[in-house]
Amino acid sequence: MESNLQVLLLHNQEKYLDGTADLINTYWSRSKAARLWTLEKSCDKLPCSIILVLTENGKEEVIGHSRVVEAQGADNACYVETVVVKSDLRGRGFGRRLMEESEKFASCKGYKQMFLNTIDKEKFYSHLGYTESHPVITLGANASKLPQHMIDKLTQTTTRCTPSLPPPTATALPPPSNTVGAPPHPNPNDFTITTAAPPPPPPLPPTSKKCQPTEGCNTHVMELCCDPSKVTWMRKDLIPKVSS
Repeated sequence: MESNLQVLLLHNQEKYLDGTADLINTYWSRSKAARLWTLEKSCDKLPCSIILVLTENGKEEVIGHSRVVEAQGADNACYVETVVVKSDLRGRGFGRRLMEESEKFASCKGYKQMFLNTIDKEKFYSHLGYTESHPVITLGANASKLPQHMIDKLTQTTTRCTPSLPPPTATALPPPSNTVGAPPHPNPNDFTITTAAPPPPPPLPPTSKKCQPTEGCNTHVMELCCDPSKVTWMRKDLIPKVSS
């Protein structure tokens, strides 16, 4: 059986857009239009989608994908997401090759750290040199539109945010009476009239399922994605490109 593996930048080979969208949607279900809209943002800078195309006996197929985006919350950092290899081809080194090419691309662009998160592949990424780390955020193309102080604030915000409640409204009490017996008629000026806060809105009706994966997608992955406590963040220092 003759086979050939190509590593391509998706925006340079748009004929593979549909195949890439179908591959990703097998594991993370999303509408085809929305998936294509995201993939079409790939460019020579970031974000960039990297794909593996395998040719066997004259038939081409997209078998792997990763997306490298800029990360905020660490210096010279990028984030790799939507890493997927076709399930029946795993164990043949394609995942390692995909990550190596993603790291090489990011390093050539001047990035020194690569972050990712995973729900069940810690061992795989550990073998590639990744270690557990703090989370980062990605703002995509919107990062350039935000002032630096706002980005700094976002990156310093913890993942668990407790909204601050307003201080209780103080209600003035009437001054104590100096006479014994029935109190005098109250003077309206001695009181502060407060308006009661409106009642909170009724809770949303409960849903039968928080996650409803569509037919054909990886239900195990979908269920884990619904539990943030299952997510592990990891990072790796990238080897800088040596000029020849």
